[in-house]
Amino acid sequence: MSSFIGPSNPIAWSQFHLKGGWKSVGGVTVGYGCIISISIFLTCWNHQNEWQSDLAGWTTALLVIQALAMLLMGTGRISGAVRQDLTSGAMESHRLMPISASSAIAGYVTGAPVHAIGIFVANLFIGAATTVMINMPVTRWLAANAVLAVFTIMIWVVTVFIAQVAKGAGWVVSIFAGLAFSARGGLDSIAPGLVLLAGPLVGASLVDVRARSTEMSGAMAMSLVAQAILTAIFFIGAARKYRRPSQLALSPRLAFALLFVWVGAGWAGMELHDELVGHPLREYEKIQGMIGTLLSAMALALVPLTNAARQYVSGMKRKVDDPQYRERTIGLVQAAGLATVILLIPITNLPERATHENVVITAAVIFAFCIGLVFLSAWAYKSAESVKMLVALWLIAIMAVPLIAAFIVMVGEKEAWGLAAFGPLGAILGIWGANTKSAVMPGVVTQCFYALVPVGLYWKRTSSGRAR
Repeated sequence: MSSFIGPSNPIAWSQFHLKGGWKSVGGVTVGYGCIISISIFLTCWNHQNEWQSDLAGWTTALLVIQALAMLLMGTGRISGAVRQDLTSGAMESHRLMPISASSAIAGYVTGAPVHAIGIFVANLFIGAATTVMINMPVTRWLAANAVLAVFTIMIWVVTVFIAQVAKGAGWVVSIFAGLAFSARGGLDSIAPGLVLLAGPLVGASLVDVRARSTEMSGAMAMSLVAQAILTAIFFIGAARKYRRPSQLALSPRLAFALLFVWVGAGWAGMELHDELVGHPLREYEKIQGMIGTLLSAMALALVPLTNAARQYVSGMKRKVDDPQYRERTIGLVQAAGLATVILLIPITNLPERATHENVVITAAVIFAFCIGLVFLSAWAYKSAESVKMLVALWLIAIMAVPLIAAFIVMVGEKEAWGLAAFGPLGAILGIWGANTKSAVMPGVVTQCFYALVPVGLYWKRTSSGRAR
């Protein structure tokens, strides 16, 4: 049996040699370390009276280089390695090897980005030396790098996962990291969960080593836990896809766990916002974070709902062919109900505004959204239609059309919110943002009725199949 990491892992070892082996990795690491060390020496030599200030600047620059090497260079190497093995057919050969799927995923994560890891190690020692020379505790430097390393491992695992299901994994993950690192521009107000998952930004800026505390804050603890769970979810999903390409990468249970982690991270980010941003420059309103978390979670709910529908329909088809077949699947109504419960979690962070009326109306909107989506997906899978196209058209119809109509029709503010409430997005914004519950009620009731359309389509399709 192969080991999880190290030279005994054939995937990691092959990737290591494809990148040039010890000669290339050692040359890059040593060469980079020499160039940086000489540059630091010359800079301080030219400014002998301000050498400590120069070293402090270099310490910050080294941490920036760490982030760029790990998140851009490393991510690109992993994505390229996985995509190349997929297109060349090498991954099919790997599946025939006596190596577990989890070891294969670990091999890509540790073998493909070896040059980035080499630069990280070189920077780690050089930065530790500059930190000591400016009389700053080296534990702060090590803590900043440890937080960056945990975040990087999560990003690399997510990259392996995405690279197996879609092209451009490196770009997708880079966009995620870029959005998270732009939190100082206000993203922390509307997407606190995203900032919480970006561990290097919790409590202090990534490059502000002096502000990086070695004490574990509540926000940092929640961030590390959330990153660890997210890493495990995507690692299992990547291993599932590697083992059997035809199956769902994320089973419905894994997808619901992903949704729960995202919602939980948003809830924790709202609750610990001051610790999250370190030194808030403005008063934070939880309502913004709640709405942002809820709407982003509704978008993410597409994954568990469509996956639950696919697994349910597939299980029903197998039962027809094999009456002895038994598999525990999540029912369609159960999936919609579970998603609704998870999506209502952010509301609990606003006890003063979470009145019985607001909660009931919001629950009705979310459940109508979930029940319509899961039954539409099930009908599409059962009818062999394009699920992605139908779901996209359905979302445009229920999300975008009511909002566009509200902007086009020249009516008063109350009437505009009433028109927008015919879609889930407008209804939630009207209930929690504009506080126009009376105006949105007709739209909410209408949503409950048109959510029954996919239910009717699925029931009709199922009934006709039984009749045949």
